[in-house]
Amino acid sequence: MAMKIALLMDDIAQINPAKDSSFAMMLEATRRGWEIYTFDSHDMFVQAAQPCANVALTHVYDNLDNWFKKTDRQTLKLSTFDVILMRKDP
Repeated sequence: MAMKIALLMDDIAQINPAKDSSFAMMLEATRRGWEIYTFDSHDMFVQAAQPCANVALTHVYDNLDNWFKKTDRQTLKLSTFDVILMRKDP
């Protein structure tokens, strides 16, 4: 069964894919056929007593020149995810 994961992380466009551990985890999740969604802390909110976030389905590639593609953002309840990871630089 495919997992549906969300990563609260810094902007993927600003990471260094050659050394970023969040990116390495995303590559492995992709290899396993899991869905990956990304968002930032300012994308979270509560709606009808449910924690939600504006998330983007994110595809990652093992290519240092073109390492990701994101879809348009959509609002999802955080409870729809199997796993939520928080991967922010301090």
